[in-house]
Amino acid sequence: MPNEDHPTRRALLDAGLALAERDGLATITVDQIVAEAAVAKGTFYVHFHDREAYLVALHGAFHDQLRAAIVHASAGLPPGRDRLLASTRAYLDGCLRSKGVKGMLIQARGVPEIAESVMASNDRFARASRPDFEALGVQYVLETAHLYIAATAEVAVLEATRGRRNPRLRGALAQLLEPRS
Repeated sequence: MPNEDHPTRRALLDAGLALAERDGLATITVDQIVAEAAVAKGTFYVHFHDREAYLVALHGAFHDQLRAAIVHASAGLPPGRDRLLASTRAYLDGCLRSKGVKGMLIQARGVPEIAESVMASNDRFARASRPDFEALGVQYVLETAHLYIAATAEVAVLEATRGRRNPRLRGALAQLLEPRS
């Protein structure tokens, strides 16, 4: 079992994020990764058994960072709209701050090796927000959570493309959480 916290493993993942930002995720090769990280090619295989395992780990590391930011931003808030909005801001701001995010957000779903990982991550986010949507009193709790996560991911892609926040899109997300009369 590879050491998840090993500095070389982290350097390889950081190299992948930089390459994803610059060259796109789908075309990243092991040779490019090790060159970017300035390590020997054999070192790559100490930490990842193949490119597919690497791409899954890259996606996981990206979402682990986002998840930590969300937990921090929503700590102590009761389930409901305010907690959802704090979590959404943390996610979107984290996406804007993260190196390589445009490549991860825009191209990840198109890379077969990690498409399943993307769906699983979105499902975890949706399930984690279930108490918030229950507090809002929506009828289809998990389905609404999935749609909100999808809308939030789309805003993240649009913001990453522009390289800055889009207050109108963020306002539209917040409006989705308004009570209906």
